[in-house]
Amino acid sequence: MTKSDEVFFFKFRDTDFLLDSFSQMFWFLEKNYTISEDSSENISSIISFENLIKEYNNIYHQGIKNRIRYLQKFNFFVKKKQEPHLNNNKSALIDCIVINPSTTCNSDCWYCYVNHLRKNNSRELSTDQIKGLIEKVVEANIKLGCDKQICFSYGYTSEITLNFDQFLEVNTFIENIQKEKNIQISFFPSSTNLLQPTADFIDFMNSYGYLTVSLDYENLIKNKKVVKNLELLDDSVVKHCYIPINSETKDYYSIYVECLKHFDLSSLRPVRIPKDAKYPWTQDNLNLVEKELSKLILTLLELAEKNLLEFLESLGSSDYFGRYLEKILTREKHLTRCPAGRTAVAIDWNGNYYPCSGLIGIEDFKLGSIQESNLENISRKSVQENVDKIETCSKCGIKYYCGGPCLDWQVKEGGNALKDVNSIECKMNHIYFRVTAYFVYKTIENYPGLLKKFLEKKKKRFRLNYALNWENFVSFFT
Repeated sequence: MTKSDEVFFFKFRDTDFLLDSFSQMFWFLEKNYTISEDSSENISSIISFENLIKEYNNIYHQGIKNRIRYLQKFNFFVKKKQEPHLNNNKSALIDCIVINPSTTCNSDCWYCYVNHLRKNNSRELSTDQIKGLIEKVVEANIKLGCDKQICFSYGYTSEITLNFDQFLEVNTFIENIQKEKNIQISFFPSSTNLLQPTADFIDFMNSYGYLTVSLDYENLIKNKKVVKNLELLDDSVVKHCYIPINSETKDYYSIYVECLKHFDLSSLRPVRIPKDAKYPWTQDNLNLVEKELSKLILTLLELAEKNLLEFLESLGSSDYFGRYLEKILTREKHLTRCPAGRTAVAIDWNGNYYPCSGLIGIEDFKLGSIQESNLENISRKSVQENVDKIETCSKCGIKYYCGGPCLDWQVKEGGNALKDVNSIECKMNHIYFRVTAYFVYKTIENYPGLLKKFLEKKKKRFRLNYALNWENFVSFFT
């Protein structure tokens, strides 16, 4: 439980910040504050105002203390009654299914989470099995009176272009069910490596209008093939490039720029990999991540206003920097990391259910199977608790931005995903938060209105309409 005078104190470059973790409002501090030695030595920490300010024996600092007490009357810095949880009902109906029919792929990316399964797997989920699964989901929704959209996606553990005829057959089946049952169903194709696109795949994508390509940025030969194959698609298709970044990835801005020569959107995202991977994450190389992110935002802050806005609008839905940017600007509270195991599951080529595709094959995370379970009754034994119920997370200043640990990442790092909080992932999230918060502060200072315009185009609410200068903010209340 956060005390009434505690804030999250964090530093980036030459600036000190305060964050009220519950309201997710943050401010920068003027340099005329006398920061205590305990807090000045830490990059970030939950700290009491009594310890933040070194001394209150002059009029200036006594004034700060009085303003803090005044804000406390407005319930700032106090953990208020929690908002409703994001569908944490363990009997909730599953309405999103990721279908993984096989592990067949025409590439061998070193970071692929399916590699260990692919060596021993030759089975495939048949089209009839997939149709049967879809019928079960639809029937369960209708039975329980659930009229919201049902979502299916296809092929995250395999290359979709190698078995696209199955995708098309299932897609037609879904279209027929929608008409027959009068229920809304979405069917999404997964990302592709675009090395061998078929004519049917190209025709479908030209009609569908949105393509995501997963790109191994270091493989120049494959990348040339991808760029060549992009020419097969209509100009009207929105092309999204997804790039897993690792501990050796350098010069993020140049990667964005290179991708945007051929794609409309680009996403850079830290890859979830085990400790024995080619480029594993370690405590030591996290400093390099912060260095590269710092270079990125400093480059962005030098752009002209129009160019900066264009860059931000080019960030894809999977981009880690873009996600933290939106979270900070909207102050949306994330009590859970994702819907895995709650309202979404993945099904493998044997018909077994798991919380997500990354956890397929791990017996501890098996939730049931097509043969054994109705979707409304499958086990929720491997569902992560919300951040307020995870001991380590409950004490974290950015828990509502992060939403808690990623089950897949925890397992890859060798931890117990249901109990332990992985320090590597946590520190990664803190780095992204601090860097992005600094970027927001500087952008609002240099280009007032730009970030609000950015969010409005996304049809999201901008919620930093207050003075980011701590002294100015407090003065408004006194």
